[in-house]
Amino acid sequence: MTIRAIQIAILCTLVLSERATAQQDPFALWTTVRDNFEQNKLKVENYTYTDDQTLVSYYTKDRKKGKPSQLDTKKWEVVFVDGMTYARLVDHNGKPLEGEEAKQEEENYRRTVMERRRSDSDQKKRHEREYGLFFLPPTAPQRLFTATLQDVEDNPKLAKLTLTPRRDANPLTPEDRIFLCTSMQFWIDKTDEFPIREHVDYVADETGYILDPAAISPTRVLKGSTRDFYWQKIPDGVYVPIQALEITSSSLMTQGGEQNIKWQTEALLHDYKKFSTDARIIPETEKVLPGSTPK
Repeated sequence: MTIRAIQIAILCTLVLSERATAQQDPFALWTTVRDNFEQNKLKVENYTYTDDQTLVSYYTKDRKKGKPSQLDTKKWEVVFVDGMTYARLVDHNGKPLEGEEAKQEEENYRRTVMERRRSDSDQKKRHEREYGLFFLPPTAPQRLFTATLQDVEDNPKLAKLTLTPRRDANPLTPEDRIFLCTSMQFWIDKTDEFPIREHVDYVADETGYILDPAAISPTRVLKGSTRDFYWQKIPDGVYVPIQALEITSSSLMTQGGEQNIKWQTEALLHDYKKFSTDARIIPETEKVLPGSTPK
């Protein structure tokens, strides 16, 4: 086969692939992708990993000058407790935890383990939404979004799924109203039908304030904010999150009124290590006193 013939064959393959992608039902693909994501999430729970986070905050008065008003770095060792992530703080602003600070972190861990064992499914879903490294639309997104599917020009192994909020959508829950403020793009591995990247754009201000248990004041995310998440396939076939980047403009409701803050958080996740959850109960060996006969 000549070089020209090979080029034509490759071109025909790409054209057919593009047509196949365009003809595929985006919502049917999304159902498969979401199922794969949920199954993969259970496998990720068998790993511990390190989470390096950098937080930069820009208050309104300093943002015009482009100077950060707060810079904070933290290193976490992340484990799963009853199916939910727990991040144990081990380093703050380049310094390992010591003394009272380390003792407090250990107490937090023990308290969290007890609380997680008593948590119900709704509490676990809320934790996943607030602290998870993804932002997934509902199981049946057709009532909230329109969808398009296309090939990625520079990587024929990927397909790009875009979800855009419907103008005629009727939100039924507070969570629906949050979703309708966003458009989402997923870069999907065609072979594994799994997203390797997600990009979220806030195309409108959130309509209500949300009280995050970790926040001082109720907040809402404003138009123009973005969130990016990246996954990578490790040698044993599991997809793990490796990076999360959030650039957020938010409005805080304080005693003095609304205050707008812009902040950026980047999390780099690495050092994935698989652990075993197998446990054996070994009976205590009976102590035998000198000169006595074992029973």
